[in-house]
Amino acid sequence: MATTNANRRSHSGEMAGISRSWLCVALALCCLAALCLDPVEAGRKGKGRRRQSKDKPCKYRSRKSMECDPVTNFRNYTLTLKKGDASVCPSVHNLQASCRAKTGCDYKDETSTWGECDTITSRSMRVWKLQEGSAEDCPPTHVRIRRCNRRRKNSRAGRGGKNKRMKNKKKKRLRRKKQKKARKSRDKKANCKYEKQAWSSCDEDTMTRQRQMVLVEGDPTFCLPKKIFTKPCKENDMVEGCQYNEGPWGVCDILTQLKQRTLTPVDGSDPECMESVQTKSCSLKAEMTAPKPTKCRYDLSKWTPCDARSNTMSRFMSLKSGDPNVCLRAKKMTKKCKIACKFRHGTWSACDPETQMTTRKDMLVKGDPSQCDGSRQITKKCRKACKYTLGDWSECDPVTNKRSRVKRLVGGDLTTCEQEMTIARPCQDKNGAERCFFGAWGEFGPCTNGVSTKQRPLLQGGLDCERKAVVTRACETQ
Repeated sequence: MATTNANRRSHSGEMAGISRSWLCVALALCCLAALCLDPVEAGRKGKGRRRQSKDKPCKYRSRKSMECDPVTNFRNYTLTLKKGDASVCPSVHNLQASCRAKTGCDYKDETSTWGECDTITSRSMRVWKLQEGSAEDCPPTHVRIRRCNRRRKNSRAGRGGKNKRMKNKKKKRLRRKKQKKARKSRDKKANCKYEKQAWSSCDEDTMTRQRQMVLVEGDPTFCLPKKIFTKPCKENDMVEGCQYNEGPWGVCDILTQLKQRTLTPVDGSDPECMESVQTKSCSLKAEMTAPKPTKCRYDLSKWTPCDARSNTMSRFMSLKSGDPNVCLRAKKMTKKCKIACKFRHGTWSACDPETQMTTRKDMLVKGDPSQCDGSRQITKKCRKACKYTLGDWSECDPVTNKRSRVKRLVGGDLTTCEQEMTIARPCQDKNGAERCFFGAWGEFGPCTNGVSTKQRPLLQGGLDCERKAVVTRACETQ
């Protein structure tokens, strides 16, 4: 028994020693873990402090004024404090930025950059200087304001701002298509019928003609009461009431691939109706459909300078390789100039008896002066050397429904020129509307505000005719 008890005591002593050793090991591991975690925790706390220091202490809510000052073209922005220490952050900030740039004022300046970010308002500013435009109508600078972190926000949101704008544009396009489709279907269901009116005369400013379609049948709640259509003017539209005899088409020019024919005014036409030449491209269907054993390759020349008279530029193509029996030896390409030069027509000079030529000087009214000539001179052959004076229009004849006037010879060869001719024109046009009749032109008046005008009396016609009774031109600066 004594031996057994001794064995038990020795065994329990060994177990106590083992437990104490394990306890020491556990304490050592805890100390090591604490030493390792201290730097990590310190780093986290440091990052937190750095992040906290980066956060802006002042946050503002922006509110812009809806009204734009028409004199200065500036709009006020009010920044009210949203979050931050009132002792450090001002409660209100007032800023000014430009409204939308006025038409004709260009502020594109590549050297301008965004300024430094204001640490309090978190806004940056950019100033553009006036590049093109009148100094009287356009402000000298254009100011923009934006948030400093707007670009970073857009990048975090996956360029949300740009995507949102693209989605809005797409929605607008779809909405327009739906509206157009719905309008067509509504017109069909409502049985809308319109009456076409006559085309208006050519507008010299826009070079377009218009006509209206007035509703004559259909529900006005579903049908538009009026529709207006616009189309560009064609040749000889500038002179109203001119009728021409069309001559035969000439032979196709191999070099230019164009053919021409002459349009001559019919007998008894107004003197303002002048002879003109009509041009169109040739249709070489046989050459286009013929089998070509070899490809036609050409050398291209450089584009010629812009022709101020026709507003076109051209270049030639010479045959480089290919069958000359099938391929054209030379071609001419023509296109309109990128920068349009518009001129105001001057008056034709007296006919030169030696050269039988007359000239006209046109002045530039629209176009870039660096690309367009300030004036151009056009020369052409004189018409028949018969000069007439025009009498006044008579009253409308109720029997023939025409007005007439007499033109008498004042200069020219009596053997070739008629001494007296009578011109008659219907009182109404083909559509039954009143035709414009005018008296003689007066002289240009004195220069006022940079322009001078001349008028002619209106004998018959409506509002469209009244606009044609007055001509305005810019005063010539010396």
